Amino acid sequence: MAIQYAWHSDNRYYATVVKNQYRQLLLLLHLRSQAIVFWIVISGFTLFSDLDFRTKWVFLGLITGFACVFPFLVKRGIILEYQLRPTFGAETTFKMTDNSVVITGPGAGHFP
Repeated sequence: MAIQYAWHSDNRYYATVVKNQYRQLLLLLHLRSQAIVFWIVISGFTLFSDLDFRTKWVFLGLITGFACVFPFLVKRGIILEYQLRPTFGAETTFKMTDNSVVITGPGAGHFP
């Protein structure tokens, strides 16, 4: 009996990998949680700082905007990092039999 998988390492593949990896982490390590914690801490410093009212609201607006786009920017940065690899877009085939595992494409090898 043999099982064979084939996939292309394109944008959609890496987006799925990144999404699933962050889903498996602790809640505090999720990107949205990190953005919320960042927003709370920096907003607290801004609200209790010795600034005038208008400057505080400008800082809060900037901090809120950054916290909203932070998860997207991190995920997009990770995907762009993979796009620079020469193996990006290549097809990988994984074949598993009762006796061995054979991988062709990036990370190729024969494993008994």
